[in-house]
Amino acid sequence: MTEKKRKAVGVSMWKLTWRRFRKNKLGMAGLVMLCIIVMVAVLAPVIAPYSPIEQHLEDRLQPPSPKYLFGTDELGRDIFSRVLYGSRIALSVGVLVALISAAIGVTLGLVSGYYGGIVDEVIMRIVDIVWSFPSLILALAIVSVLGPGLINAMIAIALTMWASYARIVRGETLSVREEPYIEAARAIGESDIRILFSYILPNVMSSILVLITYNIPSAIIIASSLSFLGLGAQPPTPDWGLMLSTARTYLTIAPWYSIFPGIAIMFTVLAFNFIGDGLRDAIQPERVG
Repeated sequence: MTEKKRKAVGVSMWKLTWRRFRKNKLGMAGLVMLCIIVMVAVLAPVIAPYSPIEQHLEDRLQPPSPKYLFGTDELGRDIFSRVLYGSRIALSVGVLVALISAAIGVTLGLVSGYYGGIVDEVIMRIVDIVWSFPSLILALAIVSVLGPGLINAMIAIALTMWASYARIVRGETLSVREEPYIEAARAIGESDIRILFSYILPNVMSSILVLITYNIPSAIIIASSLSFLGLGAQPPTPDWGLMLSTARTYLTIAPWYSIFPGIAIMFTVLAFNFIGDGLRDAIQPERVG
């Protein structure tokens, strides 16, 4: 199969995937939810009535009202504005962590599956070691070494999530590398790098995209958990996990303080999970039912 024909087949497959995805009600609901979240994040400076760090000490712990739609926190900051700006942090963390971990895991998975032998053994044993620890525990250990902070938290999470990409890509590479067009590419003298990234990678991309949609919400939850424990975003950053951590003290007298950041996390995680389920069913329809 020529490269032109392979690209044409790839385009038609993605069109078929989109048609299947559109028939998935939960998947489309997740896509709508994600569009709302993205719009909120982009338009936060326009929508937010106050700065997320602006203090109104005379209005501390005010309940929801026309003036403060989601109420205020212990420093009189508008929770609605902080939740809006928090969407920027959540999306940035989720997407960047997923892309970094995918870049690491996909590269190692391609190399492991293509070359095999001792290279495969070494990489897979490292994957087994990473998988032997719960992601949050391993992220806690790494960020404890690096120090608290949002950037360090993102690095720590990325270093815990790449293994799933490596294992999945390695398995698919093992089957794809024996295809006739891969043998033909070798026969005409194509370099290993070109074969890996121009011939094999496009054939495993669908699985990678599905995994990314599942890993983004996982990254958001882990990042929020690290912030909740004081190891992620630091005050006065409008981070949802950090807001929940501070709200614990005021749970009985100001329940709105924890309710709205919690709903924001739930809404965002559900959006990506719905999209992931819909995308998986669209790409692999034989697994449905």
